[in-house]
Amino acid sequence: MAEIDKETIWDRYGIEPVINGQGHTTVLGGSSLSPEVINARLAATHLFVDMKQLLAKTGEMIAPMLGAESALVTAGSATAITLGAAACLTGLDKGKTSQLPNTDGINNEVVMFKRMLNPELGHRYWRCFETVGCKLVLVGDDNSGTIKQMEDAITAKTAIIHYLPRAWRQGNLPTPEEVIELANRYKIPVFIDAAGETFPLSEMTRYCKAGADLVTYGGKYFSAPHTTGILCGRKDLVEAAANHSFIGFQYGSFGIGRASKLAREDIVAAVEALDQWFKMDHEERMMQEDSKVRKIESMVADIPGVNVVKCAFGMAGIGQRLTENPGPAGSMIVEIDESVVGKSVESIVKELEGGTPSIWAIYAKKGLPSVSSFEGIGFTMVCVLDGQEDIIGKRLRSVLGFG
Repeated sequence: MAEIDKETIWDRYGIEPVINGQGHTTVLGGSSLSPEVINARLAATHLFVDMKQLLAKTGEMIAPMLGAESALVTAGSATAITLGAAACLTGLDKGKTSQLPNTDGINNEVVMFKRMLNPELGHRYWRCFETVGCKLVLVGDDNSGTIKQMEDAITAKTAIIHYLPRAWRQGNLPTPEEVIELANRYKIPVFIDAAGETFPLSEMTRYCKAGADLVTYGGKYFSAPHTTGILCGRKDLVEAAANHSFIGFQYGSFGIGRASKLAREDIVAAVEALDQWFKMDHEERMMQEDSKVRKIESMVADIPGVNVVKCAFGMAGIGQRLTENPGPAGSMIVEIDESVVGKSVESIVKELEGGTPSIWAIYAKKGLPSVSSFEGIGFTMVCVLDGQEDIIGKRLRSVLGFG
């Protein structure tokens, strides 16, 4: 077999690589690994280990980084939600563990704000709760919710209070700390889906330190393998989640997570990536992303009907619009006045995707916090490789008739 490297690997499979302006999205593969993480991952494939011990030892290593009592590497953050939800329903009871998703005799209600189901947030992970037999109890409306509404929804059957910080950042919801305080007062586990809340680094310790019982993070958001995530929080609940996991199944718990298996090398890679993320010079990383934003801006700023809005760092999608703070920028929106340009934003996004190389951008619609007068084409720089910003700028000029 001929030697295969990063420049030729996709030729073997007949696939054209794309320029990723969307960030750590599942549809484009999630993440890229650093050379150090790749080396650690490769080294871990050589010898076999006791997987139960590996999960336990790695959990002990990463829990202090996250301000948590305990932690578990999982097969993505959706699996972390599924295992964590199951743990809240069954605790360490082996009979209940093997009973799910049948919840007869088990409290199974999950109280959460209806706003968190808003499709504009891209949040569909409430399905993970339903997978284990939970019943959703939605409070508030599509745009807002209050602590009083959440408190009024609590019953004897409430098993979990679920919260999505991303929804709160869009406004009209109580803070994470207010929700955590409510749940703690009623002694109900509060489960925070912080999958993409990995920067600033304080966000990775914020929720456990505030008293959250369980928190999940997505591995791709700290440059770990796309297939990994982390569940952290209360020791007894993390232990119960491990009983529900693929390895717990092998030891007679017959939990619900057998299908979500992890390889030893991915567990190791997740831990190495997390350690690297905490030690990284993020200021330097952000300045590199800011430079790419400014390069693209300089290449399209003279085009009539185009306005560039610089935005903050975005893991997947566009960060908040930079107004008073001049930067650094990590993402951007190229706003388009369709009446001047003569093309719709949607058609421009499709042209970029359909060209060679294919450029995957974000269709930034009005109504999002970063968008002002016009719809636009969004890019986040976290997955844009060095030099690809020039290609994006040139292609934008060409598609807009100024190539």
